[in-house]
Amino acid sequence: MTMFLGGLWHGAGWTFILWGLFHGALLVLNALWKRLGRPMPVFAAVMLTFVCVQLGWVLFRAPSVARALEIYQGMFGCSGIGSFQRYFDASFVAPSVMLVVATVISLAAPNSQQLQMPKNVLVAGALAVFLLVTMTKFMQETPFLYFSF
Repeated sequence: MTMFLGGLWHGAGWTFILWGLFHGALLVLNALWKRLGRPMPVFAAVMLTFVCVQLGWVLFRAPSVARALEIYQGMFGCSGIGSFQRYFDASFVAPSVMLVVATVISLAAPNSQQLQMPKNVLVAGALAVFLLVTMTKFMQETPFLYFSF
């Protein structure tokens, strides 16, 4: 119920309501999985979380449920082979490369606890600069969501 209300708080459209219900359902599934007492391998848990977050963002950003369904069809390859042409477009390649680099850095870099150690100050600074440049690039292309509220 809390996630439903959270979705409603973000907007009175069906996509926001479904986004909230989706997150609520994921929390219920997580609680049921914990009751089974069967731990999931870390890599599988990270990948499952990533997929669920990506699916949820579609609902959050789509202008309508119909458009969200179209996006889901494209994500799962139901739009035919022509949809892959977009991946070879130069405007899509640069942000994709930046995303891959950011992902590799985030997986290979020390965690926040390790960065607090004095010897890692340069690493933390370099990561901060990289993330600032990356986010600045994306913010120029897409305005921050909450600026419209």
